[in-house]
Amino acid sequence: MGKTISKLNLKYEYSRFFKPVATVKLGEDILIETEDAFNGNLKIPEDVIKLIDLKALPPNPVTGPIYIERSRPGNILVISIDDIKIGNVGGVCFTRTDSASAIGSWFDSDFAKVFEISNQKIKISEKLELTAEPFIGCISTAPAYSSPASTKVSQSGGNMDCCLIRTGTKVFLPVNVEGAYFYLGDVHALQADGEFCGTAVEVASQVRLHFDLITSTSNYILTWPRVETPDLLATVVGGFSLDDSFRIAMHEMLAWLEAEYNLSRKEIFLELAQVANLRPCNRFTGRCELSKDFLQI
Repeated sequence: MGKTISKLNLKYEYSRFFKPVATVKLGEDILIETEDAFNGNLKIPEDVIKLIDLKALPPNPVTGPIYIERSRPGNILVISIDDIKIGNVGGVCFTRTDSASAIGSWFDSDFAKVFEISNQKIKISEKLELTAEPFIGCISTAPAYSSPASTKVSQSGGNMDCCLIRTGTKVFLPVNVEGAYFYLGDVHALQADGEFCGTAVEVASQVRLHFDLITSTSNYILTWPRVETPDLLATVVGGFSLDDSFRIAMHEMLAWLEAEYNLSRKEIFLELAQVANLRPCNRFTGRCELSKDFLQI
């Protein structure tokens, strides 16, 4: 049984200035508890009023920072997601006060729904159950010179809402400060690409993982987060718009293939554009997905 890191003393920004909640070794089995994106305040649909109260806590609390021994600026942190266990209730809401949403005028009030979850099944209605597909919405190291809110995305990670960050996946993030100062939270039981209403089926969770390091070299430099599943490679970018994110994510994929797999970008670009899928994670963050079959080219 590895080390457990509780969800007490939650944070709302990815900062290098907070005192670490735990120190861990490379390869050590870690269990991290997370709170849901609503700070546990959405128990019944009528609780939506609590979420828009001016005195309410910000959304997307994260557990951390976690200090990772031997990690130094310039390293690449490799996070292996070994298991995600979710709570027995999940909530989703739409609020017209969401400044990032252009669809507030579609509805005349804020509203929410709460779903029971049992044996990986989400009870949507009396007639419909959907299989949970849990993944991590917020995962980040601390930037070197800023402390972005936990709702934001940066080149260090953040609120990426990438549905590929699930059990069996590796996530690659930059180490910007000694100890990395790792944060994690905002687990989703289910979410479609784009998170169009602004929230997913938000749940509390327990995430089991372990850390490794890669020494960055002139041929392997991480400028945006990367994700590797058993079948896919993916680059994840939070740009000024989805179009901007897609453009940078494709460039990041070319750079990855060139540096690690010795595939010249000019030689493979036209073929890559036929098979690499550009997919929204949320309304601003996008990813470039590539099947590992392409590496046989």
